[in-house]
Amino acid sequence: MTTRVLITGSSHVAALKLGWDQISTEFPDIECIFLAISGPQLWRFSTNEKNEFGIFDFTDMSSTLRDHFASIESSVDLNTIDTVLVSGSKWEFQAVLRALTKCDVDGLFTTDRDVPSISLPMFEAFCAEVAERAYRSNDYWAKHFQNVPLSFIPQPRLSEASLNNEDQWHKLKSYTANTAKALSALEKKYLDVVRAHDIRIFPQPSSTIADNGFTKAEYSRNSVRLVGGDQHPEQDTAHMNQDYGEIVLREILPKMVSELARLS
Repeated sequence: MTTRVLITGSSHVAALKLGWDQISTEFPDIECIFLAISGPQLWRFSTNEKNEFGIFDFTDMSSTLRDHFASIESSVDLNTIDTVLVSGSKWEFQAVLRALTKCDVDGLFTTDRDVPSISLPMFEAFCAEVAERAYRSNDYWAKHFQNVPLSFIPQPRLSEASLNNEDQWHKLKSYTANTAKALSALEKKYLDVVRAHDIRIFPQPSSTIADNGFTKAEYSRNSVRLVGGDQHPEQDTAHMNQDYGEIVLREILPKMVSELARLS
């Protein structure tokens, strides 16, 4: 029996699609259906009275996107889907990184900088609020898939290559051991919040995370755009490549199928 998995979400789905192309023959009992759109356009997704999920309104859509969706199936019948994976759910990790560029955290992120310091309980409360806000920005997915098992894979952490860019993250380069602890603290809060809403969430595979808490640089090299397949510019450290997508799916898909078997 074939398990049909809908993989949807934002531009981060591109890495999973390319990863699946590399390993699909190893999973003959799984069929993955991909339907995604860039983050600013996610509002276009809806579910109609036939229980079809997809894009039905193309008003004011760019010609590039319109041509893209004309070349693929722009909707899917949820009655034919066994389980759904949403890729790229936001967990607002950049909010924590921005805070760390401006302050220390007692007992967690201490540096030799001349900056204010906040207590660990205050930082944990901040992470809890960020996590709740992040979930609220993703809760519409549950409305689309009320009768289908739903799982999240969060937006990947920025590539460690971003530490070499002359932007705000460069300020953290000398303190990355502590940055890793801070990001892990937020990730735990976010995972707990999502699970409290009865949604299964898989953390980013640990094998893809460097000791500094960022995604290993090798997984952001030669990443490609969701639409058109062109490579992202070198300075794009948010999107990952097919090797990252392969690791994610190898880890997640068997667990999703096992969970379906347990529920049946």
